[in-house]
Amino acid sequence: MPDFSAVRSQLEALAGPDQAVDIAVLKACGARVYRRPEQMAVARMPGARFDMVVPNLTGSITAARELIAQVLPDFWVTSGLCALTGHASIGPDYNGPAGARLRAEWPESDFHFGFHADLAPGDGAHRECAALLTCLLTALERRPAPALVAAPGGIEPPRLPGASPAP
Repeated sequence: MPDFSAVRSQLEALAGPDQAVDIAVLKACGARVYRRPEQMAVARMPGARFDMVVPNLTGSITAARELIAQVLPDFWVTSGLCALTGHASIGPDYNGPAGARLRAEWPESDFHFGFHADLAPGDGAHRECAALLTCLLTALERRPAPALVAAPGGIEPPRLPGASPAP
């Protein structure tokens, strides 16, 4: 399991956009990150078929929001920046088209209010990015384990689509 608290600490201490922190966030999300011969950092997210250049997550609000949409589909996202803080909140959108799935994966009794971050000082867009990414990491850390599926012989873990049943 990734060390979410260490990456959140890096985000809280952020003085500006930082590719090393971008990479740490992607790794915490399960991405495989490596350098190509031309020294370009690339990543492959779980389930992705192609590599991507490591996005400027700590410097681009759009990139931070896109990562949240990719890792936690159908979550609502709100964020802002003021003189005091960069702040963000994310949570399962129980009222959207994926509400039934989200209620099963993220029980509303536990996650109705979502995840929040308020990081001082409000000294630039990187602070809002850091707040968004902090919310993402907090949600991943607290994500419930996948539900076990009852089987005739007892309990077995869910199978990937197309996988053959256990003997």
